[in-house]
Amino acid sequence: MTDPALLKVPTNHSPHYAPVIDPTLSIGVRAQVVAARTWLGPAA
Repeated sequence: MTDPALLKVPTNHSPHYAPVIDPTLSIGVRAQVVAARTWLGPAA
């Protein structure tokens, strides 16, 4: 990491980490649905 701007980005467990609710939540829900449908198979 040579870019100083990257050092200012908070990590997941930082109290300053606050992702934007949309699209973060909708992308997460879609990813979970795709994972569940893939795991369950076409009969589900």
